[in-house]
Order: sequence, then C-alpha cells, then structure tokens
Amino acid sequence: MAGDPTQPAGRAGRLGDGWFGIWVSPARYQEAIAQMQQAAHDAGRDMPRWTTHAISGAGSTAPPPRRVHVAQAIEAFYGLPYARFEKWSPAGPPTQLADFLAPYVVAGCSMFNLILNGRSADAEIEAAAEIRNILHAAPS
Repeated sequence: MAGDPTQPAGRAGRLGDGWFGIWVSPARYQEAIAQMQQAAHDAGRDMPRWTTHAISGAGSTAPPPRRVHVAQAIEAFYGLPYARFEKWSPAGPPTQLADFLAPYVVAGCSMFNLILNGRSADAEIEAAAEIRNILHAAPS
C-alpha cells in the first residue's frame, strides 16, 4: 500500500504486506506505523513485514553545488519547483543524508527507496552503500 499515511497505513495493516510512505515527517511516519499496527491487530493479523519511506531526489553525491543535481532531477520529473520538495529531498553528502534518514529508522522504517542524483551511477551506488553502512552502524 502506498501514499499519504492517513488511509493507506490502515489498509496496509488490514490487507497488505507493507506501507510505502513519502514526504512525511518522522513523527507522522511513526503515527502511520502505529495506525498500521492497530489496524493489523484489529483485523487479527500480524504486523505487515515492511515499511518503506521514499525519498525522491534524496541527494547528490556530486561535489557542491549538490542542490543543482537534485533540483534538476525533481523539476524535470514533477514539473514543479524544487522548493516545494526541498524539505523532504535534501542535497548533501552521504553523511548528511544518513543524518536526515536516521529519525525514520527510529520511527520504524525498515527500508528506504533512495533516488540519488549525482555525477555518475557509480558514485550514486557508492553513496547509497555509505548511507546504508552509516544507518546500520548507528545505535537504534
């Protein structure tokens, strides 16, 4: 189940295998997980196996100005100004992106859908691996 957490989180708890959230705060994400758990319990089901948070244009592995890579990708895809997405789509090195994502792990996120925009696919893969390593090493 995907989308704004108001309804899909409940549907995911009642019917689905997981929830795919996007553009919500860590606090709202945690509320959605609680809604999903309650809906699963009320339906006599186990908690869905996974919860994902999508970060569209999640950052750039390129040297500064990183924001340009992310802004171009988001504006080309959505046809809207990056400023409308910037709060949820940070531009920075892997350490900064891991810091941005860490509160979602604490809130219950079990996986991320990262869309990295950088100077090359290899650099993006390396950045994703670094972000993963940082998040796995962090105390939970």
